[in-house]
Amino acid sequence: MDDGAVGEVEVSAEAVALAGLEPVHYREGFGFTTRERLSAEAWARRILEGSSWSQRAKMLAAWRLLGVGLAPLKAPGQVLGWRIQRSDPEVVVLAVRAAAGCSVRLVLRAEPGRVTHAMLVRYDTVLGRLVWTRFAPAHRRFYVDLLDRARRAGHEPLPS
Repeated sequence: MDDGAVGEVEVSAEAVALAGLEPVHYREGFGFTTRERLSAEAWARRILEGSSWSQRAKMLAAWRLLGVGLAPLKAPGQVLGWRIQRSDPEVVVLAVRAAAGCSVRLVLRAEPGRVTHAMLVRYDTVLGRLVWTRFAPAHRRFYVDLLDRARRAGHEPLPS
C-alpha cells in the first residue's frame, strides 16, 4: 500500500469477529493510506454512495440480480441499501443477505492515515457458493476501482 494506492491486505481476525458470520467461506481485504480523516461510515458512504452514476447503477443491478434485500435508499440506518449493523468513528459494519444464497458483511476501518476494507461472505446454500465463485473475480476488480475513486475524491475532481 505505498503512495496511497489501493492494495490487497489480509483480513484481520477482528474484522471476521465484527462481521459475525460463521462460518466465513470467502474473504477479501483491501486498504490504502490517506491524509484524510473521516469516520468509517463517512468512508463507506464515499465509497458506495459517492461512486459514479454508472458504478451505482451497476451495483444496484447486480444486487437485484442476486436478490439482495436492500433497505430503502432514503431510510436511516443504511448505506446504499446495506443495513448498518455497527457504526462508530473507527469501524462500520454493513450487512445484506442475497436470495441467491449468501450473507455478506462489509467491515470498514478508518484509522489515522489508513483505511481498510474487508468483505466476508457466508454461503447459505450450494447455489450461493456457485454464484459467488463466478462473481468474485469481477467483484474484486470493480471494488478496487470504487476504493480508488473514493481515495482520490478528496484530492482531485473525478469524472462521472
